[in-house]
Amino acid sequence: DYSVCTGCGACANICPTQAIKMTIGLHDFIYPHINNELCCNCGLCSARCPANAKPINSCNVNKVYAAWNKNKQVRANSSSGGVFNIIAEKIISDFGVVAGVKWTNNFHAEHCLIDNKEKLFLLNGSKYVQSDTANIYSEVKDALKKGKKVLFSGTPCQNHALKSYLGKEYNNLYQIDLVCHGVPSYEMLCRHICEIKSSINKVIDIKFRYKNPYWDYCSVKIDFTDGSSYVKHTSDDSYYTLFNIGYSLRDSCRQC
Repeated sequence: DYSVCTGCGACANICPTQAIKMTIGLHDFIYPHINNELCCNCGLCSARCPANAKPINSCNVNKVYAAWNKNKQVRANSSSGGVFNIIAEKIISDFGVVAGVKWTNNFHAEHCLIDNKEKLFLLNGSKYVQSDTANIYSEVKDALKKGKKVLFSGTPCQNHALKSYLGKEYNNLYQIDLVCHGVPSYEMLCRHICEIKSSINKVIDIKFRYKNPYWDYCSVKIDFTDGSSYVKHTSDDSYYTLFNIGYSLRDSCRQC
């Protein structure tokens, strides 16, 4: 049912004939498109789809901690307290890999695997747009089967999708879940950028929680190739405001 589809991409990852591609659909969000000529009717996509799973009505919370990263530079480049970096560095120190979201060259949010501490900066900062999971679930499974520790960071539906895709528990898998508000589409982000930049300028960096003057009074900051920057308090930025009031979110987010 497309009204509850989260665009997690688990179906595209698990399809044995590569009959499913994630394409732009309703309100410019990504949805699975099935090539019936390639489909072998195995039923794996619907069987492993998280939206088709029975809802979990209870959860056992073992312990709760509050923490922040003591490294001021890491905190400054993070959307919140920079705890992700601490956990990620530990996993990599144990010869593991980390799955998180980076910006591509055209500022498309995309999941990727990192095995080098020096590249963890690519995963810093919340992206405030739906990420493309591409082949990340199958890449995570390959790493797990090789015995590597894997840290996966994503939205609740992406974490659910990974568990559904794997179909079994792995002791070497660690997951970080976001306190998620929902996701706007990549196309909406593109429109916002086009409205505020000149035609000759290109974006070189985006921060949605730029901590200036401080964390709880932050700004949206977009840097351009000519050295200029767009900086507006989050309450004055139209993209962030539409996100904050829930107007630009995917339909499935409203039912989450």
